[in-house]
Amino acid sequence: RKMKENTAVNVEMIRPLLKFPPKAHETETVTLEVELSQADVEGSWTRDGAKLKSGATCRITALAKKHALTLSNLKREDAGTIAFQADGVHTSGKLIVTGKGYFLLNDVELKPGKNFSIHSLGRKRTLVISKCTPDDTGTYICRTTDDNTSAKLTVHGKYYSCHESISIVRELSSVEVTEPFAAVFEVEISMELVKPPVWTLNGVAVQESADAEMEKEGTMHRLTFKKTKESMTGPVQFTAGKSKSLANLIRYCSSHLERPLEIAEPMKDVKAKEKSSAILSCKFSASPKDVKWFKGQEPLAASDKYNMKQDATRAQLTIQKLTGEDSGEYRCQSGPAETKGTLTVEGTDRKEGESVTLSCALSKPAANVQWKKGSEILEGGEKYEMKQKDTCLELQIKDLKVEDSGDYSCVCGDQKTSATVKKTSDYVVFPKRIPLADEGVSVTLQCELSKPGVPVEWKKGTQVLKSGEKYQMKQKASVNELLINKVVPEDIGDYSCVCGDQKTTQFHNSFQPSPQFCTLTIRSPAKS
Repeated sequence: RKMKENTAVNVEMIRPLLKFPPKAHETETVTLEVELSQADVEGSWTRDGAKLKSGATCRITALAKKHALTLSNLKREDAGTIAFQADGVHTSGKLIVTGKGYFLLNDVELKPGKNFSIHSLGRKRTLVISKCTPDDTGTYICRTTDDNTSAKLTVHGKYYSCHESISIVRELSSVEVTEPFAAVFEVEISMELVKPPVWTLNGVAVQESADAEMEKEGTMHRLTFKKTKESMTGPVQFTAGKSKSLANLIRYCSSHLERPLEIAEPMKDVKAKEKSSAILSCKFSASPKDVKWFKGQEPLAASDKYNMKQDATRAQLTIQKLTGEDSGEYRCQSGPAETKGTLTVEGTDRKEGESVTLSCALSKPAANVQWKKGSEILEGGEKYEMKQKDTCLELQIKDLKVEDSGDYSCVCGDQKTSATVKKTSDYVVFPKRIPLADEGVSVTLQCELSKPGVPVEWKKGTQVLKSGEKYQMKQKASVNELLINKVVPEDIGDYSCVCGDQKTTQFHNSFQPSPQFCTLTIRSPAKS
């Protein structure tokens, strides 16, 4: 802000309104100070033109060349234009006093009471809401005279009835660790939580700290003890609603025992196409002595199908010539160290008459599994063959037809995974270009389909051609032919072979060659 200033003949303003703040807050104290060129000059202070006098919250002092105005316990009404004048010199500026802040819920001001308490500490304002209910849901605003900030509070009701239905999908596993290395516990539940779960060690609740970290990824919950200590031995328990999972933390002293093998880099989920290969790998904390690979609960052995390698601390499994049956959960294990990953084999295009296999993997074996097409429940028979091996399920659809296209799903309880089966359309291709033709000769056009026995339609432009004296149509296996008898210049044009919604055009209606079409050029007989 620019300060106005007038200079008299004998007195000059050396420093106008020293330390003049642009803003001050309610209840605070502010001091405004100016310095003149001469001492013992009488001056006066005003606010919005009204002269100020010393009092309980207003103190005016003059010491030699310095004049000061101190306003304490500020209120909103103390804001305004503050000016100092003395013997022909003048300086002024605007003082802004911001409110101490008040809270609103959906634009209604809140007052301290049974459920709400408001606290002030310096410039910090705090609203405490006691015993939240769904009625407390809404947008809360903290507002001052010239600014505001807001946040939305959502209170979920029926907490206990919701959490009664929580179940443990994957239990905790006991962990053996050498001091002071980290220990990680993971558990998976059936639904996301509204209220944080409770972790305990030896019956004592674990609090998040520099040594203990709690994480959540959807329905997966993780507790990490970053540095294990002598006291960290005993049962670890996870509690969500009425569901619990229990495991043990076993700590070894590094001075007596060698550090147990751990997973340094876990296996990742992999997606790959049918007939290709897939690589699953993981890394251990040290070179493992004996590495074992499993698909579900079935141990795997090296073969033409499975190629197993180990390079220092890294283990690798390559699966060759993938099929839908290779989808599922794979494990790599060495001693107490184990990691898991899921392989998903994505199918290639299928044509009519072929078969396709859909597969899905469960977290654990289940008896009540249904396969559906849309909302229709499928039954095993000549058309559908269903298999289950441990946690891997398969549906084979035989002798594919156009009507087999659609969305298929594997349903287990309230869990569902889906895939879409599409029939590859019959396609039309022209196998070769047609040479230069002489007027009066016959020309044969050909198109080839992806399979034999499919009817086609021949067109010139938009005109559908019919067999007769001018045109003759033949089909040999998957090759279709159109014979044009005794061509004349009027026969030049775009000829199309149409199969269903597929269309291909052989000729362009021009005597000039085109890079996209083969041109039929007709030469007239030479004149003598």
